[in-house]
Amino acid sequence: MDHWLAISIVLVGIILMLVEIFLIPGAGIAGIIGLLLMISGVAIGFAVNSTFGWYNLAGTMVLFTILLSFAFRRNTWSRFTLKNSIEEKVVSSTDVGLNVHDIGKAVSRLAPMGKARFGNLYVEVTAWNNFIDEDEEIVIHQIEDKTIFVKSKSS
Repeated sequence: MDHWLAISIVLVGIILMLVEIFLIPGAGIAGIIGLLLMISGVAIGFAVNSTFGWYNLAGTMVLFTILLSFAFRRNTWSRFTLKNSIEEKVVSSTDVGLNVHDIGKAVSRLAPMGKARFGNLYVEVTAWNNFIDEDEEIVIHQIEDKTIFVKSKSS
């Protein structure tokens, strides 16, 4: 009975480790619990019998290695990777003809970054000193590299 308990605990641990590696990557709960279950299963195996413990440890290591290498060989990661490429480029404020002192309207709340509209052009802007509410008129205070700093027109 204890033999099957040790083996089943190890198998559940291996399954949780594989779930952590391939489905929810990071040092999360599933990986920690899986590792603890694998260690507990091996420890129970040693508590049952020393010889069984060694076989259990070797079997755990071999099975985990085989499953891990099998998963990597079958292009597992290709199912999780993004296949689309980004074709767009960042439009510079100088490319679209925006200048300091141009007047526009905040499309979203600028806290401190958000969207603004200048004529028919929507751009991402950064509030210079305070948060700016949606639909408030703004004026371009400074353009630095590709960042547009704006102030409220009322301030």
